[in-house]
Amino acid sequence: MIIDWLTNADSYAGLEPGIVKGLRYLKETDLRALAPGRYPIEGEDVFALVMEYQTKDIAQAKWEAHRRYHDIQYMLAGQELIGYADLTEMTVEEYREEKDFVALKGGGVFMPLKEGMFAFFSPQDGHAPGLALKDPALIRKVVVKVRMA
Repeated sequence: MIIDWLTNADSYAGLEPGIVKGLRYLKETDLRALAPGRYPIEGEDVFALVMEYQTKDIAQAKWEAHRRYHDIQYMLAGQELIGYADLTEMTVEEYREEKDFVALKGGGVFMPLKEGMFAFFSPQDGHAPGLALKDPALIRKVVVKVRMA
């Protein structure tokens, strides 16, 4: 797991090419002009999901992971708490292959993801996105999915 400001994205130029492409897309694209939806970057290997949603109370945290994709979660507008836990400390409840979604049970640590920041999660990272820092609020976020090399 990595959490950082997008302005520091060049520090990660040594990571696998798909991750570098995803970070470059976030830096070079006018993301505010995009409507919610899915945007191809490199076919099914790298794509972006633009989302708007209301954050929820931490008691409603839903832990997840992915087996085939890395996540780069970039906060475009607003802020949320995002949970992190090592997968070895979680219990797998279900895997939905068609959505590459692993539902997890357990707990972890929570960090703020503020406007201009990104969080990078690999398949060994359980995460719980979309949580309110204080009161529920509308946020706008871009998640870049990068297929594992």
